[in-house]
Amino acid sequence: MIKNLYLTRRFFIVFGGVILLFVTAFSYAWLFPIAQTALVVGMGLVVADIMLLFNAKTNVEAKRHIPKMMSLGDANRIALDVVNKSGQRLKVTLVDELPIQFQKRDFEMSLILRGGEVRQTEYTLTPTERGEYTFGFVNLFIESYLGLVQRRFLEAADMSASVYPSIIQMKHFELKAFKQIAHQSGIK
Repeated sequence: MIKNLYLTRRFFIVFGGVILLFVTAFSYAWLFPIAQTALVVGMGLVVADIMLLFNAKTNVEAKRHIPKMMSLGDANRIALDVVNKSGQRLKVTLVDELPIQFQKRDFEMSLILRGGEVRQTEYTLTPTERGEYTFGFVNLFIESYLGLVQRRFLEAADMSASVYPSIIQMKHFELKAFKQIAHQSGIK
């Protein structure tokens, strides 16, 4: 459980404000009970957020769809199906581990899913060299409406696709070459 728990920016803002209240309480003693109350309320919200996210009914899944063969130099469509199997609204941040050939380590997408919603999201990749491209895991970071902590789901979706020279571009250039030959020799 602990290894799948992450603190968000909102957590640090809330507890930074609580720390600021405690620091100012040294000069103004009347702020000390307010700071204590803010600390207790903040901790209660964190516990409630953890209980919402680590509930047995809270589950999110993703499935990646890639073409078996990708075209070199062309935009290839990659689709991700994301399913919110819980009954609550969740903010989902997708981090897809792209093949090493792309050298892109910061690929992420954000979605807001209602309870039970299924959504397909797409992106394109343009390979620059031939070979075998292996995709890694799909990381799903979910947040509840409180947004103080995140829970990570890791989808083991190791997939690979072969990249071949572009068939689309080859046909295009073949047509151009045939057009020039046909005009030169008078054949239509």
